[in-house]
Amino acid sequence: MGANVVSMGAAAGGYILLGLRAGALLGLLVMATVPLLAVAPLLDWRRQRMARQWHAARPRRFGL
Repeated sequence: MGANVVSMGAAAGGYILLGLRAGALLGLLVMATVPLLAVAPLLDWRRQRMARQWHAARPRRFGL
């Protein structure tokens, strides 16, 4: 998420300080970092899925 904040700030700053072309070029950097926003939810989904699979069945020797 930090990379997204930095790239978006750079694009906004570039647009304000350097003009439309610099803002547009830095906007491409923002587009390159957008997929990083999907990493955390995917990791969380995977962790929850693995936790459910871990507790889905009792061990064979449970309750002897």
